[in-house]
Amino acid sequence: MPRVTFRDIDYERKSSTSWIEKEFEDLIIAKAKQIFPRWIVVPFFAAVVSPDGVIKKPDLALIDSEYREWWIVEIELEHHDLNNHVIPQVEVFTKASYTSKHANWILERNPELDKKRLMLMMLGEAPNVLVVVDSLSTDWVTRLKDISVSLMIVEPFQNDNGEVLLRINGMQPEPKGDLLSVCDKEFSLQRLWRVKSPAALPQLEDSIKIEYDGIKSKWSIIKIKDAVYLKPEYGECLPSSLDRVNLQKQTDGSYQFTIGRKTRRAK
Repeated sequence: MPRVTFRDIDYERKSSTSWIEKEFEDLIIAKAKQIFPRWIVVPFFAAVVSPDGVIKKPDLALIDSEYREWWIVEIELEHHDLNNHVIPQVEVFTKASYTSKHANWILERNPELDKKRLMLMMLGEAPNVLVVVDSLSTDWVTRLKDISVSLMIVEPFQNDNGEVLLRINGMQPEPKGDLLSVCDKEFSLQRLWRVKSPAALPQLEDSIKIEYDGIKSKWSIIKIKDAVYLKPEYGECLPSSLDRVNLQKQTDGSYQFTIGRKTRRAK
């Protein structure tokens, strides 16, 4: 059995079959702020409904402090059936739509969050999905990657007094740095660019100045139905060949467009 020695005390790895899922869930939730130090962590047991009506409940939500993105976390044990239990669970999370009901559910658990920005976050890009498992299985890595789900391994090691150390491996979510949002050209609406992370925009303004290729232009912030867009106020400001750009905030507080990159999954 693998073991770790820390301060002259031996910790043996806890076998996946030696405890029930609820015990592992409780451990991860209790240590969530240490496991995900750069995120706002909220228990998230809300009902999530797939397009075909299947209902599942995840375990945690990770929210970026700038409300640019969020993650849904499902906690599992490695000996659970991947194809018949884990995959059907997380596929619901990847296919579902998220609404103000989910924002309100999170807000009730953490009233210090900004309600308006949380609601706007739900209009943006769908959450990424992360599975946390207690032991590595190469089958899990490949199968989850195939459905755009990430895998984090949190291995528990326990000493004779019941104290636990955690070894963290695999995918460890990181916030976006200076990237505020990816913006995609909306071909069905002239001169509009859909903002993937609308909650990252300034909340008290209806327009902002954005620089591209050394030139600053004014852009209106427009909400249409369930989406938020940027629209140039004086003609097209971006090359017609572009269909995606990054919106970044500079150290002086100004905004800039840079050439975009592909994102993991659009809503």
